[in-house]
Amino acid sequence: MIVVFGALANPSLSTIATAQDNQQPPTNVAGVRMSDDGTRVIYGPEYFAQFSAVTAVDILKRIPGIQDLLNFDNGGFVPGGSFNQTEKRGFGSGGEQILVNGERLSGKTNDTGASLQRIQARQVERVEVIRGAVPGLDVRSEGLVVNVVTKGATGSGSWEGGLTSYTGGHYLWGGRVSYSATLGALSYNIAVQEAPSFLQRDRTENYFALTGLPYQRQFELNDTFTDEQILTGGANYGFSNGDKLALNGRYSDKNNLEKQPSYQNALNGNALTFLRLDNRERDTAEKTWEVGGDYSHDFTGGGQFKGLFVYTHGTFDRVSPFKITAAGAREILVQLQNENRSNSEKIVRGSYKWSVSDTIKAEAGGETAINTLNKAVKASADPAGNLQPLKLFNAVSKIRETRFEPFSSLSWQATEKLFVDARIEAEYSRLNQSGPDVNNRRSLFYPRPGLDVRYDLAPLNQLRGSVNRTVSQLDFANFVATFEPDDSRPDVVNAGNPNLVPEKSWEYAMTYERRLGRDGGVVSAKLFYNDISDHIDSIPFGPKKDVSAVGNVGAARAYGVEAKASVRLGDLGLPGVVVNATALYRHSNFTDAFTGARSKFQDYPDHAYSFGFRHDTSWHDVSYGASFDDEGLRYSSDIGFTQTLNRKFDGTAFVEANVFRGIKAKLEVRRLLRSGAARDRATFTGNRGFSPLFRTENRIAIFDRAIALTLRGIF
Repeated sequence: MIVVFGALANPSLSTIATAQDNQQPPTNVAGVRMSDDGTRVIYGPEYFAQFSAVTAVDILKRIPGIQDLLNFDNGGFVPGGSFNQTEKRGFGSGGEQILVNGERLSGKTNDTGASLQRIQARQVERVEVIRGAVPGLDVRSEGLVVNVVTKGATGSGSWEGGLTSYTGGHYLWGGRVSYSATLGALSYNIAVQEAPSFLQRDRTENYFALTGLPYQRQFELNDTFTDEQILTGGANYGFSNGDKLALNGRYSDKNNLEKQPSYQNALNGNALTFLRLDNRERDTAEKTWEVGGDYSHDFTGGGQFKGLFVYTHGTFDRVSPFKITAAGAREILVQLQNENRSNSEKIVRGSYKWSVSDTIKAEAGGETAINTLNKAVKASADPAGNLQPLKLFNAVSKIRETRFEPFSSLSWQATEKLFVDARIEAEYSRLNQSGPDVNNRRSLFYPRPGLDVRYDLAPLNQLRGSVNRTVSQLDFANFVATFEPDDSRPDVVNAGNPNLVPEKSWEYAMTYERRLGRDGGVVSAKLFYNDISDHIDSIPFGPKKDVSAVGNVGAARAYGVEAKASVRLGDLGLPGVVVNATALYRHSNFTDAFTGARSKFQDYPDHAYSFGFRHDTSWHDVSYGASFDDEGLRYSSDIGFTQTLNRKFDGTAFVEANVFRGIKAKLEVRRLLRSGAARDRATFTGNRGFSPLFRTENRIAIFDRAIALTLRGIF
């Protein structure tokens, strides 16, 4: 959960500047209009009023075509729920596709989804859905960008509380409270959240000999308890000369306990003979805090300077005991693992925007970042329980990266229908790693050009194309030895790779989008192709190539097509019903470092689809809906195994209504069908590139069903 520091800013200062502001004919939907030749679709208070919304999220969920941006939440308080955002390198010009008052948050750990929950519906002046590249945005996106414009408000707050029941008799309470106010030119917001969560997975696994006959069966229970407390705050001050200063902060204290007892049984026909109980636990404590801010100044000549900073610090401590109880014997602690790390990121960024002409806008600036990681892992083991320290290579390291990124861009409204945005960015970094086993220094340099083009075929039809050079975010934890988290390999340690470099990619995309008349929805189709170098995957490591590490495996590629639709069914006699659907088909390949054969990307299913609907009625403001999804097989592998994972078709359903004086109640069922997942694995005696097959395994997992009751209101 976060606080949006600009939620109460003067909306007149945050309207996105565009080359044109020609009003198009109305959409015939109350409170909805188009501007900039259809590039922006604007939803105003008259549109919101019909929904009795509590927060900004309630408003956004009623707008067709942006459901994918709201994956942080299924529509209410979800314990532990957060925005599912990709880890980004530095702050950069890319970022969240949901802006507040034309700006994004100056933060890395701050959560966009929860921030929108903090903005009350009565504070929203309008919502702008922006299609494709547009000059003046605080973020670049090849797809949609949503700008939530707010208005000032006196002191007010919102609250939310819920009880979730899980299969097996577990119950968890959670909630959040926020308060915001305006004191002259100062706006502020403070919020607190209690976010517990629970996940239970029951697994049955059979081991098969090379003859194809099953010889062992295990029953595994996997319970994961998580509790997180989050405190956030923010302030926004507007100076008399038009300058703006915004500050925000976030603190999180998270504890996670995973219990994983596994009952091993010999299998002879249908007869089971108990062998032993394997009991593994992971007890993890994480603390993170972040401070961010930005300052902007508009020059009389039309230029604008914006500077920002972000400082993030986190600690991670995990203890993992592994115990065995053989038939008729006492419990023995056979292994104990410890992992401790602390990390920080410091970012300072400055940029200047100006108009070259009426149709050309420019930006130039630079970003400096310093990232650090201190990590130490250790393990003790002995089959008889007399634990002795294990010798682990590269188990302790300090890593420091200093990076500088200059950037510049030029946005050109070439014609009334054609818009071009070109940019050139680069990054230069120095990496230092030091420890008892590894001392390594190196420098890296990568240019990152990009081009986005938008062509308006008609006011409701748009064609978008992009070419971008991207550089992946490195996980410095992969530079140091890491314990294998897989359930059946507690004694495996992956070697750290001090020579790992980022993955680079040329990404090409072409999107056709059509908005339906009368604000009836939107449909789109996208083709994409990624040409990748230094692809990151598992590689054999060490003098004997008998351990694995995360490494670079060379060239790779991925390509596919994605189709989306979000359509109102009012013209079919179903007012208030919106249907959302997505279908994705893709292919990927690279050369496997162990076998030399071509292989698919790990955890990258070749197809996926989703379907859902929502029906908002006028009867007591009742809304209900459901969503379902399915995907193809996920392939993964490491030095000693290959496997496929089949996550089965499942979904979520909900119903919500106003129950008392503006208080909304919602009942939601997640993992509705309890479909679970199936995994097939082939295990080898050693390095699978030259070792024989040892056995095959089949595992069926069933997840718990969660039923959540939530109450929400304002004060």
